[in-house]
Amino acid sequence: MNIKKTLVLFAVLVAGIIYSYTVEYRGKQNKARNEKTENKIFSFDPASIDKISITTDTKTTEIIRSGHDWKITSPVTATGDSDVINQLIRTAADGAITRTVDGDPRDFGLEPPTMRMEFHHGGAVDTLFIGSPSPTGSSIYIRTNKTGRAALINASFGSAIAKNLFQLRDKRLFRGMADEVDKFEITKSAFTLTVEKGKGQWNITSPIKAMADERQTALFLGRLMVVGAIAFPDTIGEKEAGLSPPRLAVAVWIKNAKQEIHFGNESTDQLGIYAKMTSEKQVAELPGVFFNDIPQTADALRDKNVSAGNEADVRKKQPRQPPHHPPWQR
Repeated sequence: MNIKKTLVLFAVLVAGIIYSYTVEYRGKQNKARNEKTENKIFSFDPASIDKISITTDTKTTEIIRSGHDWKITSPVTATGDSDVINQLIRTAADGAITRTVDGDPRDFGLEPPTMRMEFHHGGAVDTLFIGSPSPTGSSIYIRTNKTGRAALINASFGSAIAKNLFQLRDKRLFRGMADEVDKFEITKSAFTLTVEKGKGQWNITSPIKAMADERQTALFLGRLMVVGAIAFPDTIGEKEAGLSPPRLAVAVWIKNAKQEIHFGNESTDQLGIYAKMTSEKQVAELPGVFFNDIPQTADALRDKNVSAGNEADVRKKQPRQPPHHPPWQR
């Protein structure tokens, strides 16, 4: 076989491979992609959603976009958990039905639905109705305002998108990071413990002047700035929660802005403690163990390595001991 014929055969082989890839493989890919797009329940861009309304048989929760964040406006006014809400929107945008079904919507728990969700974007509204689980439990029935037909979708979709008010709320109480705090105060009755940062060092400035223990201070602030509510009881007010007057108050300053929380009574199950940020209206319930770890005396945060004679700015200098070596290494 001469070289010319060999090159021709090689060119034919390469052309066949290219054809197989572009026509058959890519064709299958495009077909699968088109089928997935056709089966998607919505076609909106998650970034375009500016309002969400979630209705159950007991209440309606309304959420609006506020810049890069989310704000709950009903049934309470609260900061939304952006991570949870953004994931909910992505779940709705990516949801794809497995098949449509015929029959009475009432048989599928769709009339009335167990949950109705409205996604507002650019003046348009896409509505999702969530119904009952399928007999096997592997799917749930849904329908949208786009087709009106009942359909089945994977059960994991329902668990990922059906969020209650507590799940949608931001459970954090303080805004900021522990290393951003410049000053904090802990007040109990007439006693106030004041701790301030100066030249990279935490110092107790009231009721005594002393250097603070850096480790204990960092641990306290670390817990304080990340503590989250375990519940938001609707039926308890400030007086019933023991917040008027408060049992204990903690305030922090970040960039000269004050944030303050008040603590009250133990919860009815004695596992939590009622608390409320002064900037918020609703009482929250925090883990009881968190309250027990709050330092309530100057001695609890005082640096024990500082001499009593000049404790405001002098650390006790421990004599440096020469390294110890066993006799056989001397």
